[in-house]
Order: sequence, then structure tokens, then C-alpha cells
Amino acid sequence: MMRAGRVPRPAEVRYPAEVDVRPLTTDPADLAAAYEVADACERAAVGESETTREDVRALVEGPGTALEACRLATVDGRAAGLLVVEVDSEGRDVFVDAYVDPAAPDGLLAALVADGVVAAYATAEADPAPGPGPDADLVHPCGTAWQVDAGAFAADEPYREVLLAHGLVPARRFWRMRIDLGENGIGPQAPPPPSGVTIEVARDADHTRLLHELFVGSFGEHWGTVVRPYQEWITMLGATPGADPDRWYVIRLHGRPAALLVLDDSRAELGDGYVRTLGVLPWARGRGLARWLLHVAFADAAARGHTGVALTVDSENTTGATRLYEGVGMRPIRVIDAFRGTLDPAEP
Repeated sequence: MMRAGRVPRPAEVRYPAEVDVRPLTTDPADLAAAYEVADACERAAVGESETTREDVRALVEGPGTALEACRLATVDGRAAGLLVVEVDSEGRDVFVDAYVDPAAPDGLLAALVADGVVAAYATAEADPAPGPGPDADLVHPCGTAWQVDAGAFAADEPYREVLLAHGLVPARRFWRMRIDLGENGIGPQAPPPPSGVTIEVARDADHTRLLHELFVGSFGEHWGTVVRPYQEWITMLGATPGADPDRWYVIRLHGRPAALLVLDDSRAELGDGYVRTLGVLPWARGRGLARWLLHVAFADAAARGHTGVALTVDSENTTGATRLYEGVGMRPIRVIDAFRGTLDPAEP
């Protein structure tokens, strides 16, 4: 386990002289400008972009977004940089997402990250918590200490250098994986379920409460999971990009709740379906449920005319998920590192 980084309070936030910075809004023009920056940033980092307008809208309008701390940077009226700050009070996390156009002035990316860290300190001071202990790690730095998180593509060296300079360190690696349905001959008909398995849409409150219980039972011990009360969890699920409650599924094995599957349209702009969540309770693993649910997701996407299906997975997942996904034909298309650091309340 790596030791947690310490994120010092920036002495000042200094933007390049030619940059104009203002608060970001949910106005359509601002959302369009935010998308342009995020799209250009990803193209510069990895050669092509999978960012969608729905991704950006959901990020900016999400229930955890601290809009007053978000920033849009422009140069001569053209969008050049974006900062989105999200606050997770339950998990005591502040997520700092900074993006810059490749033509942006030097220093803009560092200034945006510094601005995000300043916002993180303001959040922590409004809800004080003990500071990080001497043996803090990157999973639970000290139980209740506030921490700062950010994500960076493995190939995005400029962003990684800025995050490291601010005290954040790589904590976990995730893969975005995808399967091409046509290349693998996958059509709209899923194979029959394993013996004793039934699947039903979570159409009412009883079902969605069960969906929440299945999520906690499947992921409660996974890295980075914050176990949230039902109402908060279901609100956040409904606010995810492309959310579609008609594709929230409860799966039973011999009548017992055993797994959940959540699909959405977050990548429809790219022609793909997306598996938001696939989880199986420990007692039901090893019986072919997860593999069959992947084929359910593939068939659903094919029926909707999509050309592929994608998902994101913790590459260090201890349940063998990555081997399962590779076994059905999925391949990594993005490598993303989660960076993390703890805030030090002793910082002046």
C-alpha cells in the first residue's frame, strides 16, 4: 500500500495574464464551451476523444458538483480551460477535474488545479475533520480526513506532473474496456440464463431498495466504495450520464437476490452501450452469472443498433473481473489513474 500524499494549501492562484477566468454556469453556451475544452484535452492526451456532451452535462449538473467553485477560462473569448469541483461529503472527498485546450497558455493547467485545491480546503474548513495520521494510506487516509482526488490518463504526462506537484499521488489504476459487437459476431439475442436465474427490471421502490442492497453487498469492500444511504445512492444513480431506469436489473438465483446490472446511454453519441454497474454477491459468484449478464448487456446494445459496449473496471479488482471481461472479448482502450492526497488542517 502506498502512503498517502499530503496536499499543501496553495499560497496563491496565479492565472496567466492573457487568461480570463469566471465561474462556470449551466447555461447551454457554457456547457458547449466545457465540452469543447474536455474534448480537445482528451484528444491531445491520447490521440482521440471519447468524451460526450452527455458526460460533460452530467458532470457540470451533477448533484455533487460545487458549481460556485467551477471555472471556465477563456483567451480572447475562446474557451481554453475548465475546472469542475465535486464534493462528496459522505466520503469526505473533493474531486478536482481540470482540462485545458492544447493551445492554452503555459501555467493554466497548474492554476486550475491550484484553484481546485483552494476550493477543497474551503470545503474541509466548513466541515472540520481530524488530520491525516502518520500511517495513513491511500484507501482510507485516516478514516475521517478530507482528501482530494483526480483522474489522469496514464499517457497524460503534463497533467500527471501537475497533480504530483500539488501533492497528489497515483492510488489506483482503472481500465476503460470495450468490445466490438460486429467483430465478435454478437447480435440482439442473449443466451439463455444459467439454471435457476431470473432477471427483472427494478420498477418500484422495493426493487430499487433491493438494487441498493445488492450494490452494497457486491461492492462494499471494494477500493474507493463509499456506502451511502439508499436515498442518496439512488439520487446519484439517476443523475449519472445517460441514466435509464428501464435498464436497472435485479437478478435472482433460485429465488434469492444475487446480482445487479445497470446499463445506460452515456456513450450513445459514440455508438456504444455502457455497463454502469455489474455486481454479484459473494455467495453467488463462480456460477456464470457475471458472464451471462455481460452477454445480456451486449445483446441490449446490439438491439439498440450500437456497435460496441464499454465499461470501466478497477484493474486491481480482487474478484477477477478483468480476466472475465477479457475472456468475453473486451479489451482495454483507456488506462486511467486515480490520484489521491489528504488535506492537512495544520496548513496555514
